[in-house]
Amino acid sequence: MHGWGCDSRIWKGWAEPVAERGWQLRCGDRGYGSAPAEALAWSASSQRRLLITHSLGTHLLPDAVWHQATRVVLLASFARFVPAERAGRSLRYALKEMGQRLENGQSAAVLHDFQRQCAAPNSAAPRASGWIEPPLTTTGERRLRIDLKQMSRIEALPTAFPIDAQVLIVEAGRDHILPEASRAALRQALPKAEVWTLPNAGHNLEVPDLVDQVLSWMGDGLL
Repeated sequence: MHGWGCDSRIWKGWAEPVAERGWQLRCGDRGYGSAPAEALAWSASSQRRLLITHSLGTHLLPDAVWHQATRVVLLASFARFVPAERAGRSLRYALKEMGQRLENGQSAAVLHDFQRQCAAPNSAAPRASGWIEPPLTTTGERRLRIDLKQMSRIEALPTAFPIDAQVLIVEAGRDHILPEASRAALRQALPKAEVWTLPNAGHNLEVPDLVDQVLSWMGDGLL
Protein backbone atom coordinates (compact mmCIF):
# COMPACT_ATOMS: atom_id res chain seq x y z
CA MET A 1 0.00 0.00 0.00
CA HIS A 2 1.37 3.39 -1.03
CA GLY A 3 1.58 6.46 1.16
CA TRP A 4 0.36 10.06 1.06
CA GLY A 5 0.44 12.00 -2.20
CA CYS A 6 1.04 9.07 -4.56
CA ASP A 7 -0.77 6.05 -5.96
CA SER A 8 -0.33 2.38 -6.77
CA ARG A 9 2.04 3.10 -9.67
CA ILE A 10 4.90 3.37 -7.18
CA TRP A 11 4.98 -0.44 -7.20
CA LYS A 12 5.52 -0.63 -10.99
CA GLY A 13 9.16 -1.64 -10.51
CA TRP A 14 8.13 -4.49 -8.23
CA ALA A 15 5.78 -6.21 -10.69
CA GLU A 16 8.33 -8.10 -12.79
CA PRO A 17 10.51 -9.34 -9.90
CA VAL A 18 7.38 -10.51 -8.08
CA ALA A 19 6.12 -12.36 -11.17
CA GLU A 20 9.51 -14.02 -11.65
CA ARG A 21 9.07 -15.60 -8.22
CA GLY A 22 5.65 -16.95 -9.21
CA TRP A 23 3.87 -14.69 -6.73
CA GLN A 24 0.74 -12.58 -7.22
CA LEU A 25 0.95 -8.82 -6.68
CA ARG A 26 -2.02 -6.74 -5.60
CA CYS A 27 -1.71 -3.00 -5.09
CA GLY A 28 -4.16 -0.85 -3.17
CA ASP A 29 -4.94 2.70 -4.23
CA ARG A 30 -6.27 5.46 -2.01
CA GLY A 31 -7.73 7.32 -5.00
CA TYR A 32 -5.89 10.61 -4.63
CA GLY A 33 -5.31 11.00 -8.37
CA SER A 34 -6.96 9.88 -11.58
CA ALA A 35 -7.07 6.19 -10.61
CA PRO A 36 -10.11 5.05 -8.63
CA ALA A 37 -9.75 3.93 -5.03
CA GLU A 38 -8.85 0.24 -4.80
CA ALA A 39 -9.22 -1.64 -1.52
CA LEU A 40 -6.86 -4.52 -0.81
CA ALA A 41 -7.96 -8.04 0.02
CA TRP A 42 -6.15 -11.37 0.07
CA SER A 43 -6.78 -13.99 -2.58
CA ALA A 44 -8.74 -16.90 -1.13
CA SER A 45 -6.18 -19.30 -2.58
CA SER A 46 -3.14 -17.62 -1.05
CA GLN A 47 -1.25 -19.61 1.57
CA ARG A 48 1.45 -17.05 2.40
CA ARG A 49 0.49 -13.43 2.66
CA LEU A 50 3.35 -10.98 2.31
CA LEU A 51 2.55 -7.31 2.91
CA ILE A 52 4.58 -4.23 1.93
CA THR A 53 3.64 -0.70 2.94
CA HIS A 54 5.29 2.65 2.41
CA SER A 55 5.00 5.53 4.88
CA LEU A 56 1.32 6.33 5.63
CA GLY A 57 0.28 3.21 3.72
CA THR A 58 0.74 1.28 6.96
CA HIS A 59 -2.30 3.12 8.30
CA LEU A 60 -4.49 2.92 5.19
CA LEU A 61 -5.24 -0.81 5.24
CA PRO A 62 -8.34 -2.64 6.51
CA ASP A 63 -8.05 -4.83 9.59
CA ALA A 64 -8.73 -7.99 7.56
CA VAL A 65 -5.55 -7.45 5.55
CA TRP A 66 -3.45 -6.98 8.66
CA HIS A 67 -4.95 -9.94 10.51
CA GLN A 68 -3.89 -12.41 7.81
CA ALA A 69 -0.43 -11.07 6.93
CA THR A 70 2.38 -13.55 7.61
CA ARG A 71 5.36 -11.32 6.73
CA VAL A 72 5.45 -7.53 6.72
CA VAL A 73 7.86 -5.00 5.25
CA LEU A 74 7.54 -1.40 6.45
CA LEU A 75 9.28 1.02 4.09
CA ALA A 76 10.05 4.43 5.62
CA SER A 77 7.02 3.96 7.80
CA PHE A 78 5.97 4.87 11.32
CA ALA A 79 3.85 3.96 14.30
CA ARG A 80 3.51 7.62 15.31
CA PHE A 81 4.27 10.27 12.70
CA VAL A 82 4.42 13.38 14.91
CA PRO A 83 6.68 13.01 17.97
CA ALA A 84 5.01 13.68 21.31
CA GLU A 85 4.87 17.05 23.04
CA ARG A 86 7.51 19.69 22.28
CA ALA A 87 9.55 17.43 20.00
CA GLY A 88 6.71 17.36 17.50
CA ARG A 89 5.82 21.04 17.59
CA SER A 90 7.47 22.03 14.30
CA LEU A 91 6.03 19.03 12.47
CA ARG A 92 2.52 19.71 13.77
CA TYR A 93 2.85 23.28 12.52
CA ALA A 94 4.09 22.09 9.11
CA LEU A 95 1.14 19.72 8.73
CA LYS A 96 -1.29 22.45 9.70
CA GLU A 97 0.24 24.82 7.16
CA MET A 98 0.03 22.16 4.44
CA GLY A 99 -3.62 21.59 5.28
CA GLN A 100 -4.38 25.30 5.03
CA ARG A 101 -2.68 25.51 1.66
CA LEU A 102 -4.72 22.56 0.41
CA GLU A 103 -7.89 24.26 1.63
CA ASN A 104 -6.84 27.40 -0.26
CA GLY A 105 -6.57 25.57 -3.57
CA GLN A 106 -2.77 25.27 -3.60
CA SER A 107 -2.65 21.50 -4.08
CA ALA A 108 -0.18 21.71 -6.98
CA ALA A 109 2.36 23.68 -4.93
CA VAL A 110 1.85 21.49 -1.84
CA LEU A 111 2.40 18.29 -3.78
CA HIS A 112 5.44 19.66 -5.57
CA ASP A 113 7.07 20.73 -2.29
CA PHE A 114 6.24 17.41 -0.65
CA GLN A 115 7.59 15.38 -3.55
CA ARG A 116 10.87 17.28 -3.53
CA GLN A 117 11.26 16.56 0.18
CA CYS A 118 10.55 12.88 -0.45
CA ALA A 119 13.18 12.82 -3.21
CA ALA A 120 15.81 14.55 -1.05
CA PRO A 121 18.76 14.32 -0.68
CA ASN A 122 18.53 14.10 -4.48
CA SER A 123 18.37 17.67 -5.71
CA ALA A 124 16.66 16.84 -8.99
CA ALA A 125 12.89 17.01 -9.35
CA PRO A 126 11.28 13.64 -8.49
CA ARG A 127 10.99 11.33 -11.48
CA ALA A 128 9.65 8.19 -9.83
CA SER A 129 6.31 6.96 -11.12
CA GLY A 130 3.34 7.00 -8.81
CA TRP A 131 3.28 10.66 -7.84
CA ILE A 132 -0.08 12.25 -8.49
CA GLU A 133 -0.29 15.48 -10.41
CA PRO A 134 -2.97 18.19 -10.57
CA PRO A 135 -5.61 18.83 -11.64
CA LEU A 136 -7.12 16.60 -8.98
CA THR A 137 -10.69 15.47 -8.60
CA THR A 138 -12.77 16.87 -5.76
CA THR A 139 -12.69 13.42 -4.15
CA GLY A 140 -8.92 13.19 -4.49
CA GLU A 141 -8.35 16.56 -2.85
CA ARG A 142 -10.74 15.68 -0.03
CA ARG A 143 -8.88 12.43 0.65
CA LEU A 144 -5.55 14.26 0.69
CA ARG A 145 -6.89 16.64 3.33
CA ILE A 146 -8.46 13.87 5.41
CA ASP A 147 -5.30 11.76 5.43
CA LEU A 148 -3.07 14.73 6.18
CA LYS A 149 -5.13 15.43 9.28
CA GLN A 150 -5.01 11.75 10.19
CA MET A 151 -1.20 11.79 10.17
CA SER A 152 -1.12 14.31 12.99
CA ARG A 153 -3.38 12.09 15.12
CA ILE A 154 -1.79 8.67 14.58
CA GLU A 155 -0.08 7.51 17.78
CA ALA A 156 0.44 3.77 17.31
CA LEU A 157 0.48 0.92 14.83
CA PRO A 158 -2.90 -0.35 13.62
CA THR A 159 -4.64 -2.37 16.32
CA ALA A 160 -4.91 -5.31 13.90
CA PHE A 161 -1.15 -5.43 13.28
CA PRO A 162 -0.21 -9.15 13.36
CA ILE A 163 1.92 -9.73 16.45
CA ASP A 164 3.17 -13.11 15.17
CA ALA A 165 4.25 -11.91 11.72
CA GLN A 166 7.89 -11.59 10.77
CA VAL A 167 8.63 -7.90 10.24
CA LEU A 168 11.31 -6.01 8.33
CA ILE A 169 11.73 -2.27 8.88
CA VAL A 170 13.57 -0.40 6.12
CA GLU A 171 14.67 3.08 7.23
CA ALA A 172 15.95 5.99 5.18
CA GLY A 173 19.02 7.42 6.88
CA ARG A 174 18.49 10.83 5.24
CA ASP A 175 14.72 10.96 5.47
CA HIS A 176 13.49 14.57 5.13
CA ILE A 177 9.88 13.58 5.88
CA LEU A 178 10.06 11.25 8.87
CA PRO A 179 11.99 12.50 11.91
CA GLU A 180 14.43 10.26 13.75
CA ALA A 181 12.19 10.27 16.83
CA SER A 182 9.39 8.71 14.78
CA ARG A 183 11.72 6.10 13.29
CA ALA A 184 12.96 5.23 16.76
CA ALA A 185 9.38 4.90 18.01
CA LEU A 186 8.66 2.31 15.32
CA ARG A 187 11.71 0.29 16.31
CA GLN A 188 10.59 0.41 19.92
CA ALA A 189 7.06 -0.66 18.99
CA LEU A 190 8.45 -3.69 17.11
CA PRO A 191 11.51 -4.82 19.11
CA LYS A 192 11.67 -8.21 17.35
CA ALA A 193 11.68 -6.72 13.85
CA GLU A 194 14.74 -6.85 11.63
CA VAL A 195 15.91 -3.32 10.78
CA TRP A 196 17.75 -2.18 7.69
CA THR A 197 19.01 1.40 7.70
CA LEU A 198 20.01 2.79 4.31
CA PRO A 199 22.34 5.64 5.32
CA ASN A 200 22.20 7.71 2.13
CA ALA A 201 18.57 7.11 1.15
CA GLY A 202 15.72 9.59 1.29
CA HIS A 203 12.06 8.94 2.04
CA ASN A 204 11.44 7.52 -1.44
CA LEU A 205 14.07 4.80 -0.79
CA GLU A 206 15.31 4.96 -4.37
CA VAL A 207 18.17 2.53 -3.83
CA PRO A 208 19.53 0.10 -6.46
CA ASP A 209 18.66 -3.56 -5.83
CA LEU A 210 16.37 -2.76 -2.90
CA VAL A 211 13.40 -4.47 -4.53
CA ASP A 212 15.29 -7.73 -5.01
CA GLN A 213 16.75 -7.55 -1.50
CA VAL A 214 13.33 -7.03 0.07
CA LEU A 215 11.70 -9.79 -1.96
CA SER A 216 14.54 -12.16 -1.08
CA TRP A 217 13.95 -11.42 2.60
CA MET A 218 10.22 -11.99 2.17
CA GLY A 219 10.74 -15.30 0.39
CA ASP A 220 13.53 -16.63 2.61
CA GLY A 221 12.60 -20.11 3.75
CA LEU A 222 9.22 -20.07 2.03
CA LEU A 223 10.10 -22.07 -1.08
